[in-house]
Amino acid sequence: MITGLVGLLGNGGRLALAEGGLAERHLPWDLGVGVPGIEIRLDAAQDRWFGKMRAELPGSVPMPYGWAQALRLAGLGHIATTSVLFQEPAPLPLPGRDAVLAHLTHRVDRLASDGFLDNGDSAAWKQLLDPGDPAWLGQREDLFSLSARTLYVGVREL
Repeated sequence: MITGLVGLLGNGGRLALAEGGLAERHLPWDLGVGVPGIEIRLDAAQDRWFGKMRAELPGSVPMPYGWAQALRLAGLGHIATTSVLFQEPAPLPLPGRDAVLAHLTHRVDRLASDGFLDNGDSAAWKQLLDPGDPAWLGQREDLFSLSARTLYVGVREL
């Protein structure tokens, strides 16, 4: 796929790829519901889901190296990488809290329905994402948003 994109570039053309970087964090380690570290296990479930999804893509091939190497192998030079940290500390304002809850709800729904969460974590997430439950995340003052994104840029030189 990257080689095909590089083929569309003229001399001096640039290809930029962004990746998720570090996993997003929104929650304290111990929420008082379920086993501590539930967000870390959600990330592990996401990784298993992604690996399965990627393996099932038609024409999927292993990529046992990072994006900078992938750009080099596709024929680009002058590879530059930069990462950006995004952070919004606690307490999150209402729009940020709503975005975090929507994001977590989407992830949990997909991973639970596909069988990637164990019963204990599924039950804990059900409580944490239920506005009618006393443990609902939407009423916590300690939600935050922390993530990093990485951008890779390579230049085609003919």
